[in-house]
Amino acid sequence: MRGTIETETMAAAAGGVTTVFEMPIS
Repeated sequence: MRGTIETETMAAAAGGVTTVFEMPIS
């Protein structure tokens, strides 16, 4: 359970960062 929550949080954070970085570049 803990691993899943951590993985989801990291994935969400990474996805958000990627989106924020991709938007300005585009």
